[in-house]
This record gives sequence, C-alpha cells and structure tokens, in this order.
Amino acid sequence: PYTPLHHLLLGAVGRPVVCTSGNLSEEPMAIDDADALRRLGPIADVFLVHDRPIVRPVDDSVVLPDDRPPGMRMVRRARGYAPEPLRTRRRLPVILAVGGHLKNTVALSIDDRIIVGSHVGDLDNPPAVAVHRRVVDDLLRFFRRAPACIACDLHPDYASTRVAEDLADRFGVPLVRVQHHEAHLAAVLAEAEHLDKALPPLPVLGVSWDGTGYGRDGTVWGGEFFLFDGETIRRVGHLRRFRLPGGDKAVREPRRSALGVFYELEGEGALAVPGVEFTDDESRLLLQALSGGIASPQCSSMGRLFDAVAAVCGFRGSVGFEGRAAMFLEFAAERFLETTGSTSGRVPFVEPCHLVGDEPVVVDWEPTVRSLAEGIRGGLSTEQAA
Repeated sequence: PYTPLHHLLLGAVGRPVVCTSGNLSEEPMAIDDADALRRLGPIADVFLVHDRPIVRPVDDSVVLPDDRPPGMRMVRRARGYAPEPLRTRRRLPVILAVGGHLKNTVALSIDDRIIVGSHVGDLDNPPAVAVHRRVVDDLLRFFRRAPACIACDLHPDYASTRVAEDLADRFGVPLVRVQHHEAHLAAVLAEAEHLDKALPPLPVLGVSWDGTGYGRDGTVWGGEFFLFDGETIRRVGHLRRFRLPGGDKAVREPRRSALGVFYELEGEGALAVPGVEFTDDESRLLLQALSGGIASPQCSSMGRLFDAVAAVCGFRGSVGFEGRAAMFLEFAAERFLETTGSTSGRVPFVEPCHLVGDEPVVVDWEPTVRSLAEGIRGGLSTEQAA
C-alpha cells in the first residue's frame, strides 16, 4: 500500500485485493462523487468516498528496470514524474504540443525545459476530450505562459487536432502539423539528448514501427524508415502496403489484417489461407470492399502485419487491448524456446524479405508471409511458426 487509506482498507478487508483505476474501459477516471456514482453505479457494489475533493485525475506511472542509467525506463509518465521537466541542450520558444489521439500526453517547452504533462489516455470519448482540454489549460495557467506556437498531429480529424486549431485561433499563433511517425523519431532523439547520451553521427537512420498513423501521402503509415540530417526528416523506406478491410475494425480483428495481406498476394484466394475465416456473407462484403477500395485504407503498418501473422499462426477472435495479437506470438515463441532450448524447426525462410526500388525503398514481406502460410498448412505448430 502506498497511502494510509490503502493500509486501513486492507486491514479491514483482511485478504488480498486487486486495485484498478475508477473508470470504465477507455474512459478517464472519475474524480468526484456524483460523476463516479453516475458512471460507475452499474458496475460497483460499494463506493468509498472522502471529504477532500480531487483536483485532477492522475494515473500511476509505469517504469521498467533497466541496466543503463538512470536504472529504469519510463513507459508512462504520470504520478510522481509529471510535470517534472526534461532538460534539453538548447533554448526553445514556448511551444505547446497537444499530443496524438491514443495514449495522449501534452507537453510545453520553456527555455531549456520540456514539461511533459500527466498521461491523459485515448481521446475516444467526450469525457476524455474534456480532460485533455483541462490538462492543456492547467499546464498553461500553472506555468503562466502563452504559446508562441501550437504543434499537433497531421491527422485532420483527431480530437487533439481540433483542440490545437481552437488554441491557435485563440492565441493567434502558428499551428504546426507533425507527422505521427516523424514525431516518434524526434521524441527518441530528444530523450537521448535529455539522458546526455552521445548521438550517432549525422545523418541518423530512424525506424518507426507501430500500429497506425496518418501519413503524408494520405495512407496509413506504421512501418517507416527515416533519415534525419540535423534539420529535416526524410522518409527513405517503408513496408509494402496492403489494405485494411473495414478500416478501424481491422485493429480489433487480426483476421481482417490477414485478409488484407493475402488479398494483396492472391486476390479472392486469400480466403483459403489459415486464419482468414469469415462467414459467406462477411466474405462477400469484405471482398467487395477490397476490390473497390471501400472502407479499406492502404497501410504500411508493422503492427497490422504482426496482427496478420498472428491470425495465420492461430490467433482467433478480437483483441481486447492493444498489442494482444503480437503478445500471442511472443508467448508462443517463448514456449518453443523453453521446450526445445533452440530455434531449430522454424519455417525455412530463404529470403525473409525483398528490398524493392529506390528511395523510398519498399520492404516486401511477401516471401515471409507466403512461407509462413505454407508451413502452417504443412503442419507447423504455432510455437514453431512464431
């Protein structure tokens, strides 16, 4: 227990308890009694309240142990660490960065400091957007600064983008739209600078892999290679594109990513691939969408490619949290290593991938996924394939 209240509660209960934040999934924490009763009444049997009001919601920080200084790696900066400033080696104007749509965090630069606000979370619902707006206002008011510039994600429909547009009008300052994966690279470089690590000689090759992000060409990015020369970031490579049938639904259903990957290779023959399992009606509608490019955006996402591979290797159903399908592969691979103590028995990839064309180079995953599907058809276990 890290508070006296926890100590008293555990003593009264007399057995282990599991604690979680006071909110429904994907919603911000409730911080006043009336809001808690309204939102959590249907799922909570008892409410423990207090006469001291809570000013703002603050999540727990998440860190991982690390052999390198300072001995830990920050995963989520919140309670105890925000708004502690990060130091930079240069003086910056007052820039307000409003964050992206998922795992949102707000930041404010002042001179040689970058103040990172507490973790906000995903901006998928009105309560979360309201918390985001309040965090922005609190940060500006607490440090008594007006921004000289507002930075937001390139995506035009993010809730954080709309907040940034309103703020830019309110303060009469420029609005800078930053591409999602370029921001990832810039953040890693800034973190290295904050930790006083020696940066490699320029230019720097940066690899930015995740689920989805709005690309400069209007497609969904997520498997990107960038070159940073000290002034500009240039996209020099990416994964081969494939379509995501159903758009955002593919994020929840890895089988849709598998269908998109193998439709790129085999057209309607994709339905015969292990893991691409749909009803007849679903198959008909999804094939129509793919052939017509309807609600099936093109993507170069490593995260969705992992989802497709997980489906082929045996993952079924929907994902209840981000990264679940990739974790399915990771755990299967760990079981294989624990059982055999070696990596023998894997699919014999002669050419895991091809590099196609000039800048930007396309990393073609076709040899990898084809050999994987052939191995599964031939009786390869999930553990061996993973």
